[in-house]
Amino acid sequence: TILSSWDDRRKAIQVEAYTMRENLKTLKVNGSYMPAGEGKLNFSLELDKLRMNLFNPYLKGIFTDLRGIASGKIQLTGSPKKPVMNGEISMQKTAFTVDYLKTRYNFTEKLEVENNNVYFDNVRVFDQKGNSAYLTGAIRNKYLKDFLFDLTLRSTDFLCLNTTAGDNSMFYGTAYATGVVRITGPPKNLTMDITATTGKNTSIK
Repeated sequence: TILSSWDDRRKAIQVEAYTMRENLKTLKVNGSYMPAGEGKLNFSLELDKLRMNLFNPYLKGIFTDLRGIASGKIQLTGSPKKPVMNGEISMQKTAFTVDYLKTRYNFTEKLEVENNNVYFDNVRVFDQKGNSAYLTGAIRNKYLKDFLFDLTLRSTDFLCLNTTAGDNSMFYGTAYATGVVRITGPPKNLTMDITATTGKNTSIK
């Protein structure tokens, strides 16, 4: 549902919108857009148990089968060409598969969004076997484009590879690692700097 009206004094479009799931408003948008010049955004976004699978089309090539729910508040300012988001989001029962590694992880944690960058502050992440690791760092971007990863994962016997010959005939298998993994660079050219020992259940072919 979208309601809009023109504010002639401010030369702005007032917008109020929301999406429903049964009786729950999962996303509420309230604010204004001033179209003069490059355009000026001033919106408040409120998430209430918003299903994360809505974002799967935007994550192709990095993550698949994103699930879970998100709640929190985000302020959207800037312009349509240069949007800026700030706020905090609580992620619940969030699960995803890392395409390159074919590993599935899950976590429940609050994430900070500052100037569009998403920050991870010692977020505890679990693998498919229930082993945990701690993630710090950020996913940075330039006005929601040109994403860059700058993440550090500290793990103990954590599943970090789960591929088959069909994924990569040169290098595949199952790997559990204890140590530090640095993940940096753009999604299409990620660099993984691994300082770790492999666990007893590791089997690489």
